Amino acid sequence: MISSKNKLFKSLVIMLVFILFINSFGVVSQAEDNKQVVFVNERELRAEPGAIDSNGIIYFPMHPLCNALGITAKPVSQDTYKLTYAKLNREITIAKGNKTIIINGISHQLSFNVMGTYPVGTIEEYMIPLKYIVEQFGGEVNFAPELKRIYVTGDAPIKFKDKALEESVRALTKKPVGDIYKFDVQDIFSLDLSAKGITNIDDLKYFENLTYLDIRDNKISNLSAIENLKGLTALFVKGNDPSLDVFTPIAMFYENIKQTDISFDVKLDSNLELAIRTAIKKTTGKIEPKDIRGLAEFNASGKKILSIEGLNYMVSLKKLDLSNNSILNLGPIKNLTKLESLTLNKNGISDISALSKLQKLSALDLSNNKIKDLSFLKDLKGLNVLKLSDNVITDAAPINGLLNIKELYLSNNKLTDTFGLEKLMNLNTLYLKDIDPKDPKKVTSAIPKEKLKVFKDLFTKLKKTDLTKEEVGVPTVTGVTYSPTKATITPTPSPSTVPGDAILRYYIGKSTYTVNGLEYKMDTGVAPIIRNGRTGIPVKYIAQHIGASTGWDEKERKVTITYGSKVINLYVDIDYAMVDGKMTKLDVAPFIVNGRTMVPLRFVTETLGLETKWNEANKEITLIYKKINKKNK
Repeated sequence: MISSKNKLFKSLVIMLVFILFINSFGVVSQAEDNKQVVFVNERELRAEPGAIDSNGIIYFPMHPLCNALGITAKPVSQDTYKLTYAKLNREITIAKGNKTIIINGISHQLSFNVMGTYPVGTIEEYMIPLKYIVEQFGGEVNFAPELKRIYVTGDAPIKFKDKALEESVRALTKKPVGDIYKFDVQDIFSLDLSAKGITNIDDLKYFENLTYLDIRDNKISNLSAIENLKGLTALFVKGNDPSLDVFTPIAMFYENIKQTDISFDVKLDSNLELAIRTAIKKTTGKIEPKDIRGLAEFNASGKKILSIEGLNYMVSLKKLDLSNNSILNLGPIKNLTKLESLTLNKNGISDISALSKLQKLSALDLSNNKIKDLSFLKDLKGLNVLKLSDNVITDAAPINGLLNIKELYLSNNKLTDTFGLEKLMNLNTLYLKDIDPKDPKKVTSAIPKEKLKVFKDLFTKLKKTDLTKEEVGVPTVTGVTYSPTKATITPTPSPSTVPGDAILRYYIGKSTYTVNGLEYKMDTGVAPIIRNGRTGIPVKYIAQHIGASTGWDEKERKVTITYGSKVINLYVDIDYAMVDGKMTKLDVAPFIVNGRTMVPLRFVTETLGLETKWNEANKEITLIYKKINKKNK
C-alpha cells in the first residue's frame, strides 16, 4: 500500500515539474510528428525529450549536447552548472530559471532563460538553449524546417570569403591571428567598412547585433547577407555595383532604418500606379514600399503599362500577371524570388535574363513575345507549365533539362529540331506545330533519326497536343514481335498458367539456365553477356517464366515487355526507356548480338519487381520471382 502511495506521489511530482517547466519556459506541447531531429557533426544525436520549442527558442538536453561537442559540464551548486571548453579557453556559468549568463567571468543579460528542466521518466533533464550555447562555444547551428532537422557543427570558425573584410574585422576585434568565431563579433554594434576594397560581405550574417553599417565605396554586388541584421538603424551603401539590389534584403525592416543614403521613393508608370492603388485599396496619398511589400498576388493584365519600375518592392509576390501590355524591361522583377506563377504573354519582350534566379516558378507564360534565347531558363527546375508559343526561338536545348515540365507550348517558332525534348518524361501536353518550316506537315523530318523512336512513344502518351499521328509518323498498327527476323508475339499467359514462385539462374556466356532447378536452353548462339560493365540478356528467357509477354517492332527496333498493366519499351542503341509512358534513363542501351536483342538485365528485372543477385565467383545471376509480385501488375 505504501509502495502504491509512493508511486502516486512520484507521478504527481513529475506532473508538477512538467507544469512548472511549461510555465517558466512557455513550452507548447509538440506532437511526435513535429519534433525536430538534431544532428551534431553529421551524426544524429538522440536524447529524451529531444528538441523543444519554447517561444521560438529551441532547447535541448544539456548533458548529451555537451558530450557530443566535447564540452565539460560540472555542477557548481544545486541547479547551477559550469560549462567549459578547454580548446577555446571558454567557460560559461548558467543557472536554472535565470536569464543571466556568466561568460569568462563577465555577466550578460539575456531575454530568455539559460536553463530549465524537463521530466524524463522519474528524473529531470536539464535543458539549455541550443543555438545560443553552441555558438558561445564556437559552433554553428543551421535549421532545416522543411526536413524537421537541426544541424549542429562544433568548432566552426568564420571562414571569411573576403580578405579585405577579414582584415577589418581582425583590427576591430584585436585578433590579428587565429580563428575568429561568432562569439567574437556578437558585441560589435557599429561597423565602418567604407572604401576597403571589399567585394563580398556574405560573412556579415554573423554580426546579428549590428545597428550601424557603412559599406560605401566598395565593389559589392550582393547584399543578401544583411537580411538577418534586423537591428539596423543606419545603413550606407552608395558607391558599389550600380545594379545592387538594396531593398529586397531589408524589405521587412527598412522603415526602422533612420539614417541612410538609399532612396525608398516609389516612382511608378501612371497605369501601373492605378493598378496598384486598386490592389491595395489606396486611392490617394503617396505609395510607400511598406504598402506593397506584403502583396502575394498582383494582376495588371491589359493596363497599357510601359514600365514596371517599383515592382521590385513587391518582395512577397507569389503570383504576377503582366500580360497584354507593352513591357520591354523585366529588370525590376529579377529579385522577386518567391514568385511561383508569372504571366508575361503579349508584350514586346526579347530579353528574359531577369528570370534566371526565379527558382520557385512552377508556371511561366512567355508566349507572343520576341524571345529567341532560352538559356536563362535552364536552371528553373521547378517549372511544370511553360508557354513559349509565337516567339522567334531557334534552339530549345536549354529547356530539355527541365524534367518536371508537364505542359510545354512551343508552336509557331523557328525550331528545326526537337532538341532533346524527348527527355521530358513527365510531359502530358505538347504543342509543337510548325517545328520545321521546310515541311510544316511532317514533324518527323525535323527530328534526328536516332531520337525519332523515343519521340514517337512520348507522343503516344500525351493527353493534349496539336500534332497528329500522321505528322509524327506513328502508324495505326505497330508490330509486336520479339525476334528481329520473325513477326510473332509471345502472348501473356492466362491466369491459370501464370507460374508461381520461381528462382531463375543464368550464367555469363552460357546458353543453359535453370528455373526452380529444371534446366532450359536458349537458342543457338544466345547467352547472357557483359558489355560496358552491365549484363545484357534476351528478355524472352525471363518473361516466359513469370507470365510476361514480349514483342519486337522491326521498323522501330523496339522491344516491348508487357507484365499485367505494366508496359516497358526499350530501343536498340538508345539509352532511354519508356515505363508506363514515363521516360527513364538507362545505364546502358539495348544492343543486338547474333541477331538477338540484349536488354539491360538489372533494369528490366527490378522494374518487373524481381530480386537480382550476382555471384562474381562463377558469374551467376540469380533472379527471385515471387507470385505475390502480381499485386503490382
